[in-house]
Amino acid sequence: RLFVGLPVLILSLISTLLNVTLLRILLIQKSFLDANFRRHVISLIISSLGYISVNFYCFLPIVLFGAVIPDPWLIILASPNSSFFQAIQYSNVAISIDRFMIFCLPNVHKSMLDYPATRYILLLLPWLFSTFIVTHSSSIGYYKRVNPYSLKYTYECTSGGIYESLLFIFGFLWPSFMFSLYLIIFIFICLRRATLTSIKRSDLLFILQFFIISMLQFFSSLFFNFAPKPSVDGRLSISSLNFFSTLNRRNDPIVFHHFERRLRLSFVAMAKGGFIRSTTLRKHTTNTPVTEIRSRVFRTRASII
Repeated sequence: RLFVGLPVLILSLISTLLNVTLLRILLIQKSFLDANFRRHVISLIISSLGYISVNFYCFLPIVLFGAVIPDPWLIILASPNSSFFQAIQYSNVAISIDRFMIFCLPNVHKSMLDYPATRYILLLLPWLFSTFIVTHSSSIGYYKRVNPYSLKYTYECTSGGIYESLLFIFGFLWPSFMFSLYLIIFIFICLRRATLTSIKRSDLLFILQFFIISMLQFFSSLFFNFAPKPSVDGRLSISSLNFFSTLNRRNDPIVFHHFERRLRLSFVAMAKGGFIRSTTLRKHTTNTPVTEIRSRVFRTRASII
C-alpha cells in the first residue's frame, strides 16, 4: 500500500500546489492573460484540482489506510474522477478552438465575444459534456470505483455498452483534434507571415504551450490504453498507472511555468511568502498586448473581452 500510495500522495500535493499557485497568480495578475483566455485557463485549473481532490478523499484513504467504503458511496465518491477528467479534456479542446479562431477566423471570434450569450459557450460546453457523459454512463451501469485489492481506479464489474468504446476513441480523438488545430495555426502563420504584421511573440508561445499539452495528453492515452494491464500482484505496474495519472495533471502548470518568465517570478515570490502572502505578486504584473491580426484584405483587431 505504501509503494502505491506514497508516490500518488506526493504527486497529488505537488500538483495541487502548482495548480493553486497558477490560479492565484491569474486571479491577482489580471493583465497576465486577456480576460477570455484567462477564463478558459481558470476553468482548466479548477477541473484539474477537482480531479486531484478525488485522490485525497477517496483513493488515498482506501490505498494507504485500508478504508472500507461500501457502494453506493464508493461510486458517488469515485465518479468525479471521471467527470473532472472529461472536463480537463474538453477544456483543452475549447482552448484550442478559441486559439484557432483568433488566428484563422478573427472576425468570427470577435463577433462571438461581442455578445454575452455566446461569450461563454466554449467555457461552459466542457462542463456540460463531461457532466452528461458521466451522469448518463453511470445511469446505465458504467461507473468508476477504487478497487481495494488492485489499488487502482477501475470500471471493473460494470457494463458500459457504447461508452467502453466511445471513451477509448475520445482518448485519442480529442488530443489528435487539438494537435491538428495547432498545426493548422502554425501553417497559417508561416503562409501569411508577410501579411500578418503584428503577431505577438506571447501569442505564439501560448500556441506552443498548448500544442505540447495536447501531445502529452495523446501519449498519456497511449500509455493507459496499451500499457501492460496490472495484476493484483503487479505492484510496479499499478504504481506506474497511478503515478502517471496524477503526473498528467501537473502538465498544464509545468508547461506554463517553463515558458512564462513572469509566472516563474510570481511563483518564487509566493514561495518566499510561504504560499500565503500574495501582495508581492503585483510588482511582477505587466501588460499583455492584445492580439492584432492585419492582412491586405482586412484590418481587424481581435479584441479579447
